[in-house]
Amino acid sequence: MYICSLMKTIFTISALIISGLCFARQAKAPLLKPDKQNKEIFRAIPEENKAKPNYDLSAYLISTLKYPKAAQEAEIEGQVLVAFIVEKDGSISIVDVVKGKDLGGGLPEEAVRVVKNMPAWKPAIQNDVKVKCHMTIPINFRLEDKSRLNSKYQFPVDKGVVLIQGALPTFNYPVYIHKQQLYPEQARKNRVQGLVVVRFIVETDSSISNITIAEGQDLGYGLPEEALRLIRNMPAWQPALDIDKKPVRSYVMAPVSFKLDEE
Repeated sequence: MYICSLMKTIFTISALIISGLCFARQAKAPLLKPDKQNKEIFRAIPEENKAKPNYDLSAYLISTLKYPKAAQEAEIEGQVLVAFIVEKDGSISIVDVVKGKDLGGGLPEEAVRVVKNMPAWKPAIQNDVKVKCHMTIPINFRLEDKSRLNSKYQFPVDKGVVLIQGALPTFNYPVYIHKQQLYPEQARKNRVQGLVVVRFIVETDSSISNITIAEGQDLGYGLPEEALRLIRNMPAWQPALDIDKKPVRSYVMAPVSFKLDEE
């Protein structure tokens, strides 16, 4: 995961997150066919009318998901497919695991927790009317061994320090990025999009230091600079805690996604 304090193991939410993309998909069903048990819930809606998040979903997952300790200790990995309903007002309801219940280690429960806590979505539209919509999100849990990590993501913890909690934002990270992002005009004109990953240190006093670009410098057109500006101006973070619950310095990787609206 990018937004996490780097410990002996690092987990990622599959390639969906690494690439800066996370897809919510609808369950397979004939087009425009309502749920048989509830005719108000649609299982398939044209792409342009389907329910979608009003924020960067990948950033939300990255900043919210926590790899359960039991799963880490048992080295449990796998995919959890979570189904849910996007209500007419955009709220999330009826969250359930449809695949991966047998993984154990707290993975299914963690996947359900983050989906239940998602900010409201933009509801689906059918015949110009807001409707309930059935959606699914695949969440992959994968433990990473340090020996398999790309060097730019390797941040050794200070010798002798064992973290019991990584640094955490005290604010809604994806909402902050969405509201404060100023898309560079040159990038907009040239239709440049992409993901910039910023690495930094959360100090024991909650301040941010050592801010650098880990990925996306080659995007150009002002995107890396805007990502740095956003990270520099972030509200304070809660520092990581060691085994004695004392604040310690920790590294964090934060994704900043740049995506233009469809023309």
